Amino acid sequence: MSTVATYPHIVKEPGSPVRLESHPRPRMAMIAMDYLGRGLTPEEIVGH
Repeated sequence: MSTVATYPHIVKEPGSPVRLESHPRPRMAMIAMDYLGRGLTPEEIVGH
């Protein structure tokens, strides 16, 4: 049995990258790189 997670604040439309529903410009890949690559905390990402 598999479990499906839903994230209503994250949107994926056909032919476009994954993005936040309330802030369409930053892509999820950019947020992930800030968190994983640069080591920023969620609070620091929001501040940028």
